[in-house]
Amino acid sequence: MEEQNIILFVFANKEIPGRVTGKTPNGSVFVKPLIDRIPLQDGGFATEFFARARDAGGAEEGEFITFFWSQPGERGLHPTTKQPDKPVAQNVRVVSEAIAYNLIDEILVLVSNHEKEDLQNQKKLHEIQLEQCQLGLDIEYKAKQDLLSVEIQELEKKSQQISLDRDNLEYEQSKIEQKRDSLEKKEKEVFRIKEEINRYTALLPLIENNIQSTNILPVSTHDNSDLKSENLGNYWSLMLASRGLILPESIKISYLIAIITALCSGSIVLLNGTVGVGKTSIIQKSAEALGGKAEIIPIRPSWLDPSDLLGFFDPISEVFRPSSFTTALKKAYKDPDRIFLICLDELNLAKIENYGADLLSTIEYSKSQVNRDIEGSKLSLYSEDIQTVLWGKLMLLNSIQNHTPDQLLLIKKLERLNDTPAKLEIPQNLVLIGTLNSDETTYDLSPKAIDRSYVITYPPADLRLEGEQFIEDIQMGYLSVGKIQSEIKYCVEQIQGTGDLADTWRKDWNRIIDWNERYLINKIGIPVGYRIKREYQIFFAVAHSLGITDENHCLGYFIFTKLLPRISFIKNDERETLCQEWIKEIREEYSMGGEIYILDQIDEQISESQRRNVRYWG
Repeated sequence: MEEQNIILFVFANKEIPGRVTGKTPNGSVFVKPLIDRIPLQDGGFATEFFARARDAGGAEEGEFITFFWSQPGERGLHPTTKQPDKPVAQNVRVVSEAIAYNLIDEILVLVSNHEKEDLQNQKKLHEIQLEQCQLGLDIEYKAKQDLLSVEIQELEKKSQQISLDRDNLEYEQSKIEQKRDSLEKKEKEVFRIKEEINRYTALLPLIENNIQSTNILPVSTHDNSDLKSENLGNYWSLMLASRGLILPESIKISYLIAIITALCSGSIVLLNGTVGVGKTSIIQKSAEALGGKAEIIPIRPSWLDPSDLLGFFDPISEVFRPSSFTTALKKAYKDPDRIFLICLDELNLAKIENYGADLLSTIEYSKSQVNRDIEGSKLSLYSEDIQTVLWGKLMLLNSIQNHTPDQLLLIKKLERLNDTPAKLEIPQNLVLIGTLNSDETTYDLSPKAIDRSYVITYPPADLRLEGEQFIEDIQMGYLSVGKIQSEIKYCVEQIQGTGDLADTWRKDWNRIIDWNERYLINKIGIPVGYRIKREYQIFFAVAHSLGITDENHCLGYFIFTKLLPRISFIKNDERETLCQEWIKEIREEYSMGGEIYILDQIDEQISESQRRNVRYWG
């Protein structure tokens, strides 16, 4: 049976899956079949069908459909020229993507069965042809053996020559590596000297020129080497300002310490504020300034379980359907030494405890050296039992020598398991960020989410602030994830030991213990847990590495990002007095200017007589 006849037989009374690629004003549609190389009687292939409006079934562009072939194997006639044109589709029916792809499998099985019948009819002819060919093959075999022996001798000679060439190349490569190391050292020294010159140049009076600006940044050439933490701390505010971000200094520094701490601890950074104050912009611009990447993932109000965030296993097709979040995780793996920011935009449009509880726990475990190898340090996408069964099926199929088209299609689908295993490891360069809006369309955060977060609350937009003009963007290389994590780990070890740094940290820690006992525990806020000690060690180490060593500044940033968001209590005289006392202490010793409005808002809530409760979140 010819291939065309097989197709005609299969498609005579069988629906064909397709997708609408275009629609005319009168309602007619153009359809691309989901099965490749459908042959026509004239020797061509049907790559596109045409359905008149009365047969289109109301299908819209991009939708998956099924249809019947009006005249299987034949083209339709163009309505004007009456010349052969696209094949005609009729009885169009809109279906889901899963139904369309399942129909492909059914058609391939039908085609395969008819091909088998055709093969049985030709079996005897093939056997006769094989017997005729065998004699010719026996004659050729002897000649090929003689030829192969000659070729083997030639290959051995070439192999010896290649081995000599390889040794010479390795020697030359070692010399090149030595020269490269020498050049890198010289480049770093040149870069250091330039930075020193720029620091002194910035202190000199500026020469008047055509640029009308009183705030011109030192020009810094692009360097592909890693960005040193002390340079990052000194120039961070200017690096963001050069990219057009108009924000208070304290917000920029709080954000920097928070994302580096989250990189090392597995916490989540929450950006809280009204619409249009720059929450999403700082994520994109900071990733650019750090030489990394950012991915923005919008949260939908309908999200109810982890499959909405992570994707789901399709039992019908036996494949995992990844989400934009799991796709972003794969991107983070491609460059593990550069920071990768994933933002859950408008995180509280749905309850994060429903769709992201697994993620919050897993990302924290994945950053801990103690817990990294335990079961909870990997993200569960679907059951490991399913993966085991599918791997077994793939191994069985690979053991077969001659595969049918159906088996080849199944092997291709099962091989996708390499990209999405049942347990997915969290990349070490990941920082999880969430943006929050506070209005009637959003949900409150639970104590679990607040406890695992650093919160940065934006002030209302100040339209009087103006952007600055600069000669060019500051770009000082990229932040090496491996180096900054090693540096923070070393600094944490110093904090846990003895010395001036450890003494300074213990002084701050004793102050946190005192506040927890006097204010937070069952009084004016959510009590802190045991993880707070490790978190402040990392937070303190990050601030110290970035050069933020002014007295009270490190603890001040920690208060505003970690402790104040815990304030939540029902009013009574004792609690109101305690809260006012704590706020007074913070104002006198730890406020840095930009966050005073947060303390003002809490004071206003206490003073408002008709209000029954006081909450950081309003």
